[in-house]
Amino acid sequence: MKTLHVFARLVSSIVGLFLFAHGAVSAQEKTQPSKPPQDDDVIHVSTTLVQTDVMVFDKQGKFVEGLKPEQFELKINGKLVPISFFELVTTGSAEEQAQLAAARRAQPATIMGEKPRTTITPPAGRSIFIFLDDFHLDAESFLRTRRTLLDTIDKEITANDRALITAASGQLGVQHLTTDKAQLKAVVERIAPRSGIRQTLEKPAMSEYAAVAINRGDQALLNYYVEQLLKFEPTNAPGVAEEQVKSRAQTIIDQSAPIASNTLTSLESFIRELASVPGRKLLFFISDGFVIENERSVSYARLSGATQEAARAGVVIYSLNSRGLVAAGPDASDGSGFDSRLVRAAYSADTAGQDVLYSLAADTGGRALVNNNDLNSGVRRALDETSKYYLLAWRPLPENASGETIKRIELAIASQPDLKVKTRRALAEAVSAALVASNSATEPLSAPTPSADLLSALNSNAPQRGVPTSLVLVYRSAGPAGFALTASMQLPSSALSFSDVKGKQIATLDVAAIVLDQMGKQVAGLNKRIAIGPDSNVIDPIRKLVFYNYDVNLAPGTYQVRLGVRDSRSGLIGSATQSVEIPEIATGRLALSSLMLNEQVEADDEDTPSEKTGARRGVAQRFAPGSRLRFLTYVYNAKPVAADDNEPELNVDVKILRGNQPVLSPALREIAIEKADAKNFPYAGEILLAGLQPGEYTLQVSVTDVTTKGSAMQRATFVVE
Repeated sequence: MKTLHVFARLVSSIVGLFLFAHGAVSAQEKTQPSKPPQDDDVIHVSTTLVQTDVMVFDKQGKFVEGLKPEQFELKINGKLVPISFFELVTTGSAEEQAQLAAARRAQPATIMGEKPRTTITPPAGRSIFIFLDDFHLDAESFLRTRRTLLDTIDKEITANDRALITAASGQLGVQHLTTDKAQLKAVVERIAPRSGIRQTLEKPAMSEYAAVAINRGDQALLNYYVEQLLKFEPTNAPGVAEEQVKSRAQTIIDQSAPIASNTLTSLESFIRELASVPGRKLLFFISDGFVIENERSVSYARLSGATQEAARAGVVIYSLNSRGLVAAGPDASDGSGFDSRLVRAAYSADTAGQDVLYSLAADTGGRALVNNNDLNSGVRRALDETSKYYLLAWRPLPENASGETIKRIELAIASQPDLKVKTRRALAEAVSAALVASNSATEPLSAPTPSADLLSALNSNAPQRGVPTSLVLVYRSAGPAGFALTASMQLPSSALSFSDVKGKQIATLDVAAIVLDQMGKQVAGLNKRIAIGPDSNVIDPIRKLVFYNYDVNLAPGTYQVRLGVRDSRSGLIGSATQSVEIPEIATGRLALSSLMLNEQVEADDEDTPSEKTGARRGVAQRFAPGSRLRFLTYVYNAKPVAADDNEPELNVDVKILRGNQPVLSPALREIAIEKADAKNFPYAGEILLAGLQPGEYTLQVSVTDVTTKGSAMQRATFVVE
């Protein structure tokens, strides 16, 4: 660590960090865009081909690799169907999307020897979703679940994995996929207990299952509660007591049914949004469990809807029973003593509450992990089991393609019956419904308006990739106006549709953005159209990236910025979401603005600048091998060394991380900035990226005020190409 001072002289500062570009509309396209096909979903159904994911395990529960397509026996409604496509896929790998697209053509994916992609999509990684049923968590389960989530974030989620945590009640607001573990932990810390079924003061306690059992005619259990009631109210007639018990059971059912329905409706809606996330998705459903009264209830319809949506969206659900290992029995505080009828009811209640967990898992090809106090082991097992899968495709039978319902889809390894083939139990229903929809479709629906398209993309939990889009957020203090936040969007110009407009090649983009606070309330927004020419100053001429800035002033707090673009000619949509936490600097504590990055191509001497020297426009996060990375940050609330001096004394430590592991402590070259103010002190530095292999890295800058001993840290991700 080295003590640094900002020199008085002014040297070339960081330029071209995020150039502002607002183009005027010079022409509007009149052709109606068609919806672009999705080439990266796991479950895909057409009248010519059906594809789906399959897992195979041995007796020890280990995934079986090396299987051949001829070993699989596929039956549709009992009839053998040949397999047209077969590949082993690693979840979250760079090859997964190519394999999914190849399955649609029933041709092997050509991966070896391909040139690396030059788009600015994030590195490959798993997509992990955690759905917390906070309506059905008791106090102990709530604490156990929070510990499990924090441990999972620390130990199980890797640097390239993207994760999202949401809750059935909506208490966490709108969330998005992120690789930032600090953001995920902040979400976990915001989870608060929710009240589910209101408990009455009546004794003995009546569980939800006991109420359902009594309503279904469990005479032994009904007699038990009648006997207990008569002990407290001996003047009651037995018939009156029986009606009171039945009324109490009905009240509990009336309370619990809407809560169960709300949980499953929220789950179904969440899974539906995941269809736009590429590849296969792993979803953890965490709950104490609950009872669905009967197959005619709204909750049962919601359960069926959730599992069918999971089949269509390529989601595998692993259910975790947050109650852990429970020894069922009456509560001694009831004073009711031991009674075999109540013990049986308590045991049955716990078992019945797990039924929905088993159904969600089995219908989606996952597993229910219950009766285990070590929830972390369940998470590890799920991540291990879903790390690979087989991708199969087959052609529907003529009668299925023409509308006959598919009732059963069976898969087995004929030569090795001891191997267990896991696929989605709800797959047959999903495939059959999709085939019917394919046959009934006539003319395509007219495309939604651009605003509707973008609004849908902005409200989705998953990024749209029709136009590969990245988003970088940077903020700095703007004085009384709070903080100035710049949302800098980048996308490849090759993804746009240029057309001739009055002799010039022009692409037209609809751009929309929303800013949400911690509770999911919109606090700012943008909706406009820009026109881009091939020689426009919004295009970086070296990397052919289009960049666009959205600027907004915000108060300290946690925000989400969602930005989307739509190519008005092709109809393709791209979107990206990032979160940012703006510090409260009025407290006087040392704090940093965002790290604003820029690339210097030549290792020049600033005293003898050359024409080739300088920053590449629009390049905030991508760097050439061996180039120099410059960063700018503002240090807030530093203390001057002397009363007549504006300069503080700062210790600055810079590290480069890959994942969470330091890979380089580079030599730091300070870049001087004039007009220093200790309370809003600009600091710029430069480091050499020589020796770094291509990939994603994190720049970590730690600053300590030598005078006050206060410290602050800031991070920013960047990619070496």
